[in-house]
Amino acid sequence: MAEAIVFVTLLHKVAGGKMVSEPMRVLLVEDDDHTHGMIRAVLKDVDPSIDVEIVINGYDALNRYVKNGFYDLVIMDNAHPGLFGTELIEAILRINPLQPIILQTGNAGDHIGAFKQKHPNIPFLGKPYPLQQLRDFASAALHQRDARLTDQPGLSV
Repeated sequence: MAEAIVFVTLLHKVAGGKMVSEPMRVLLVEDDDHTHGMIRAVLKDVDPSIDVEIVINGYDALNRYVKNGFYDLVIMDNAHPGLFGTELIEAILRINPLQPIILQTGNAGDHIGAFKQKHPNIPFLGKPYPLQQLRDFASAALHQRDARLTDQPGLSV
């Protein structure tokens, strides 16, 4: 029950008798200024109200995740200071196995292939990738979030 209250508190406000969603929250783990600027622009194109939090290394990302809780989407590069993206994903999934995540990398070595086999449901974007792919994944995450909000029992107002 407490989890449902926290979920509602984080993702909803009641205004004038109707349910209003909070902006979509995205945690972006990317150490390249140009790349995170481009990703932020694509996300804002999907929904201008998206709240994008940027961290540049894996340790800061994990600390932010633990501190702030569930994000509607986590997008991360695999190669950045601190934890590799694959290590960070493993840590996040131990906290929340349902966390939507996108992994992107310009260096898809053997460990990425093994990781993809272990986690086939985590979208993988090989750099460079068409920006439309990122738009599609972000749109899908937004729609999944909206579906979660409307499909939750006992959340009618």
